[in-house]
Amino acid sequence: MKKNVGGVDRGLRIALGLAIIVAGVIAGSWWGALG
Repeated sequence: MKKNVGGVDRGLRIALGLAIIVAGVIAGSWWGALG
C-alpha cells in the first residue's frame, strides 16, 4: 500500500512540475525555467 501511495505522489509531483513548465512557457515568463 505504501509503495502505491509513493508512486502516485511521485506521479503527481512530476505532472505538477510539467504543468508549471508548460504554463510558464505559454505565459512567456521565467517561471517556466523554475520547473
